[in-house]
Amino acid sequence: MKASAKHTKANTSLHNIVFPKVPQLRRVPTLGPDPDVSLKRLTVTRTMKRFYLLGSLAILFLTTLLWATLGARLQNNNADQLSDSYLFESARTFHQATFPGQHTFLLKWPLFWLQSIIGINISSFELTTVFVTLLTVAGLAYLLRRIERRPVMVGTIYLGLASALLLVPAVPYPGALLPTNLAMLTTRNLEYLVYMFALVLVARAKLWRCWQLVFASIALGALFASDKLFLSLALGGSVVMLAVYALTKRQALRTMAVCWLVATVAGAVMATITLIGVQHHSITGISSQAGVGPYAVTTSPHNLALGAIYGVLAVFTNFGANPAHGVLTLHEVPGAFRAELVSASLPAYLVNLMLLAFCAYVVFWVLRSSFAYRKLSPRSKKPLEEVSGVGLGLAIMLVSSSVVSLVSFAVTKHYYVVDSRYLTITMFALFVCLAVYSRSRLWRSLSVMTMGGVLLVGCLAGSYFAVHNYQLNRDALGRDQARNMLVAQVLRSHKTALLLGDYWRVLPIKVQVDHPQTVLPLSDCTTPRTDLSSRAWRLDMQHSSFAYLLSLDGGTASFPACSLAQVTKQYGQPNAITVIAGSTDQPKEVVLFYDHGANNFKPISQPMAVARGGQASVVTPIAVDKLLDVDCPTGQTLMQIVAHEDDDLLFMSPDLEHAVGAGQCVRTVYVTAGDAGSSKFYWLGREQGSEAAYAKLAGVPNVWLQQTVKIAPHEFVTIASPARNSRLTLVFMHLPDGNVNGQGFASSTDEGLAKLGSGTIASISSVDGQSRYSYDQLRDAIRALINVYSPDTLHTQLPQNASETYPDHSDHLAVGRLTTAAFQPFALNHPLTRLTYYTGYPVHDQPQNVSGTDLDRKEQVFFTYSHFDGSTCQSAEQCASSSVYEVYLQRQYSTPAQL
Repeated sequence: MKASAKHTKANTSLHNIVFPKVPQLRRVPTLGPDPDVSLKRLTVTRTMKRFYLLGSLAILFLTTLLWATLGARLQNNNADQLSDSYLFESARTFHQATFPGQHTFLLKWPLFWLQSIIGINISSFELTTVFVTLLTVAGLAYLLRRIERRPVMVGTIYLGLASALLLVPAVPYPGALLPTNLAMLTTRNLEYLVYMFALVLVARAKLWRCWQLVFASIALGALFASDKLFLSLALGGSVVMLAVYALTKRQALRTMAVCWLVATVAGAVMATITLIGVQHHSITGISSQAGVGPYAVTTSPHNLALGAIYGVLAVFTNFGANPAHGVLTLHEVPGAFRAELVSASLPAYLVNLMLLAFCAYVVFWVLRSSFAYRKLSPRSKKPLEEVSGVGLGLAIMLVSSSVVSLVSFAVTKHYYVVDSRYLTITMFALFVCLAVYSRSRLWRSLSVMTMGGVLLVGCLAGSYFAVHNYQLNRDALGRDQARNMLVAQVLRSHKTALLLGDYWRVLPIKVQVDHPQTVLPLSDCTTPRTDLSSRAWRLDMQHSSFAYLLSLDGGTASFPACSLAQVTKQYGQPNAITVIAGSTDQPKEVVLFYDHGANNFKPISQPMAVARGGQASVVTPIAVDKLLDVDCPTGQTLMQIVAHEDDDLLFMSPDLEHAVGAGQCVRTVYVTAGDAGSSKFYWLGREQGSEAAYAKLAGVPNVWLQQTVKIAPHEFVTIASPARNSRLTLVFMHLPDGNVNGQGFASSTDEGLAKLGSGTIASISSVDGQSRYSYDQLRDAIRALINVYSPDTLHTQLPQNASETYPDHSDHLAVGRLTTAAFQPFALNHPLTRLTYYTGYPVHDQPQNVSGTDLDRKEQVFFTYSHFDGSTCQSAEQCASSSVYEVYLQRQYSTPAQL
């Protein structure tokens, strides 16, 4: 009984400290109604207070929705945002995954699993991120409401919270790939709720064996297993609190500190057992468990002073009161402050700075009040309410945690612009202290609502900041995001089993590819990443197709700049290269394709070289007159010059098949990309289709090597040949499809061969942006190719329209004219070379003349091609329903040229 009485006395003392009794205002008798009371009744009624609270909640919700949505859009291409969810995409991937021991995010594993179930895409990540962020802010709002119950007071605190959160930047500085605010699935947001929930349980614990302490230990154990930062905060904070109140008369606070320390130690033991159990039972992998933090200790007084300054600035950042949040060095801070003096965000910063100054005083008041000693009135018979000790206790524990986080930040090698997120706990501590202070004061509702109006101005200005800052960051991230989109488009057309490269790039690319694409993030140029990766992603690269994303203009974040020499030394010669950024002469980023595994081929010429002067290796095109294996070793050479990748298979076959069967060398030039106005890299699939069709036609393995050839300045073509087979050559010039009527497509600014031939346009650009030709330059480029291969027979398309009912494609006609013009000088020196024209669409007017074995073979070869071109029929049954292709397959009409 004595112990119980002592405990009750201590707790009631704490209740009086948290919520001291407020003296009642004494009314002065008057002859009439009190004017102040009448005014109060007219202006601040109970209904108005409720509407004020609801309005404040609505503003908090809407502003949180705003900055959370904008932040989620910035982070939806963040590899850290994506990696955890991808580790849950299959049981095998999860089983062979490795999570970093410092932050396994174990608490969020159900979210990651749910994300993989509903579908991993940009929209689902944004929705999940916004939901988690709203839940976090709602949890904090609920806690503040439990401490301060008066509608006007807590509503004003909500407005202050909204104003502060709006000005917390999504990322440290434009272009950064790390979060600052709470709007990211794989950053700390819900974890703070769990931490405060555990501290509330500790504050409510009355006995050593009470259920609150048990559940607090369990919650802390799960939190420590998820993120060791909270172990540092809890362990350090409980020790600091115990040391501070050990010599005071605040028995309740000493007991609370001891309970906190006991729950922390118990939670740490549970977390260690949990992670060891996960490892021991091979549920998944957890990397090194050593230590409670990943940062080295500062040994220099100069660095210690910088750390302290950075820590204070980080507190300002997390409270939305740091106009210089994006500067990289201290000497830039004054300039950043001056710049904000003339920006539309100034009112918001001023409001938050004043609010932060007031909260700093509130923290001082909370600490001073915790040391005050005041006996209970003998007449006080009211028992201690369940929530009475929670407010001050939670505030002191959060302040202790904040002190530990600040000291840890100062004494370890942090950089505040990037690492200010490690001090987010201070924002929670400040608002909890504000609610405790508010609860202890008698405020006039009208005055408080006036302050709310000022905070509302801060919210409006803060909304402008959130949108403007999002636009700046979006523009800064635009380069990599645009490149990621291009790489994804390339992989849609040129499919591979695996994509290797920079961790910060390949995972965002995986999201944008519309088919299952395995990626292997690298920690350097050739070493697979361990943490946040899975061994299931490490395919047999000797026998699997893969692509390597090589950025020659530097890596992203911590990823090093890699050279072509490093990649080819490890994986050998790629069989194809696609330029993503830069030019063919000076590429900045390329995708290297190893369609048949690593170290399988030697270069067929010299398509690559190492730049001199110690610079990175680059892809260097070879001159057209340096081409190897252009002479036919087996006899005659047939050269075909056509517009699109299926023209030779439809309109020049079975003559093409007969030539290949007779052992002739075949050199086919495709003048246009055949893009048909579709997506940027749709034409890559058509090129693969042509390669597969010719491999089928010749009965050789579908293993092709590509090289870039420079015909003249700004004139490049891609030449492909089967590995170890010089009899077949495909040349891709990549000019835009001019549309059937010659008007072109919007995707290529309406350019086309017909317009070039008629003089409507002066020049035409290739769809890959690497080449540009005038009409004479294009004619000369085709002539150069004819001269190189010196054909015995030349096939091209009929240059004039042969039917009014079924007019030919404008590109067919234009290619026929270009080829004729290019061939005439060659024919003067090679009178035995025959030029033959082949009819295109007008074959509709002609009877069927391909049947039997020729038709069967022609269909087999064409369907091999069409597997890569979704716009054509894929089988005889489909072609029968599309009479156009059925007619083309059943007909071939040619006319000898009369020069």
